[in-house]
Amino acid sequence: AAQMLAPLGSMVVLVPCKQFFGRLYKRFHALHQVKIKLFTMGDISRWADHAGLELIEAKEVPVFSIVAKLKPITKIFAY
Repeated sequence: AAQMLAPLGSMVVLVPCKQFFGRLYKRFHALHQVKIKLFTMGDISRWADHAGLELIEAKEVPVFSIVAKLKPITKIFAY
């Protein structure tokens, strides 16, 4: 994901969170054969690290989502 962003670019993601209303959301979609993955803040952080992204900010938004802002990891080289 990091390779797709401009060096100073950022990305915002909105994902369903793993809590009561998130589980209701997942069950509703399962009735229509749609698979939904629910996330925790820790999941977002691990996904960002794996993708070469830095988690700038994340918060839960009513009623069943997490919104997160990510940017490419800035590499600082020491000589």
